Formats: sequence, structure tokens, C-alpha cells
Amino acid sequence: MKYRVRSKDGELEYESFKQLEEAAQVGFLDPDDELLREGETEWKKVSSQPALMKGKRAAAAWKSPLFRWVLLAVLGAMFAIWAIHTGNTQDRPELSAGGLVVAFMSAGVLFKVTADAQKRRR
Repeated sequence: MKYRVRSKDGELEYESFKQLEEAAQVGFLDPDDELLREGETEWKKVSSQPALMKGKRAAAAWKSPLFRWVLLAVLGAMFAIWAIHTGNTQDRPELSAGGLVVAFMSAGVLFKVTADAQKRRR
């Protein structure tokens, strides 16, 4: 059964209640959003669905693929800072250059994660 969710930003359609629960777990649903089940005509607040509201757990965020990419980018940035600093203090330009490459790669990953998160929200 399909579900439609209406928020101030627009409408989204979910193919199943399971997808709806997953969206609630990662925070894509707000209690003030409205929900319409396929075949019904009355919109209901998401907060009126206890199964969706209990799904908003902070622990589920670390299971998200986006979280893993952010963690990878943070670790990359930490390595880049170390490599650039060590390369400059020990006069090893190849280490500094490698650190710069990793820093730009980390920034690219963060830009991609931000763009993907914005797409998922709409």
C-alpha cells in the first residue's frame, strides 16, 4: 500500500509502510507533516501514528550510509592535517602534497553527502 507525505517543502510518495518507517527513523518525517494512505481521502498528522513516532531513534543514524561517508571524510581530513603538518615541518613536500590530495577528496565526499542528504529530504 502506498503512502503520500505532505510537508511545507512538498509531497513525497512511499511504496510501503516499511519505507515510511525507515524515513521516520532517519528523521525525514516531522510530526507536523501530513500522511495520506492510498485509497483514503483524509490527511492525518504523522504524529498521530505511534509506529512512526517511536521510529525516530538517534541510534539509527549511525547505520545510515551517509554517516559512514561522513566518518570516512572526517578520518581523511584528520590524516590530511597530519600529513600536511608533518610534510611541512620535516621538509617532505611529497607528504604535504599527498595530504592536500586527501583533503580535497574529503571535501568532495562531504559535498556529495550534503547534496545526497538534500535530495533525500525533498
